[in-house]
Amino acid sequence: MLDNYLLEELATFAECKTLAKTAEKLHMTQPSITRGTKKLEEELGVQLFERYPNHITLTKTGELAAQVAAHIIKVNQEGIEKIRNFDQSQHSIQLGVTIPGPRILLQHLKVEFPDNVHLNPELLSEDSITSLLEKNEYTLIFSDQEIFTDQVESRYLGDETMSVHLNQFMYLASQSSVAFKDLKGLSFLVLSCRSLERNHTKCNSRCKISLSK
Repeated sequence: MLDNYLLEELATFAECKTLAKTAEKLHMTQPSITRGTKKLEEELGVQLFERYPNHITLTKTGELAAQVAAHIIKVNQEGIEKIRNFDQSQHSIQLGVTIPGPRILLQHLKVEFPDNVHLNPELLSEDSITSLLEKNEYTLIFSDQEIFTDQVESRYLGDETMSVHLNQFMYLASQSSVAFKDLKGLSFLVLSCRSLERNHTKCNSRCKISLSK
């Protein structure tokens, strides 16, 4: 099995193109990098580098090996992160939200949470729900998305109603209802305990909770 530091040297060389820059980025000496390139070739039994008087380059096999090395390093890092996050999840519950309704409710309720329950007040991206749960970064995520995978399942919680007050001259003011996509890109003043007398409309969403199995 190849040592991880050799894979890192190979992947970094493919990125930096020279021994000097590779050594600088990895905070190593150039002779150490040179020895590493030779050790890699010896352990794999293939030629990875073309050596010239003043520089070296990757062979076609070396380019493929560098891609494989970068992939192995990434998978290794993700695996370590997933294990650590899982261990943390055994001792604490991480809550996340992608929509404002559940966040407002949970922020009011968090004073009653046990010490091992933690809420991230920032809204998460809907596209990241599955990844965050599968990596064990979150235990539960509240959203309006229904997600089912081998590691993630969703449970229906209820409906959320949002009132949007519009200027009477806006084109949306004449509509009986609007969808979230109609409001995309618009700026809003968020009012807590006040209401406006002008036109307003409502949009609804169903709140679901996604959790890792």
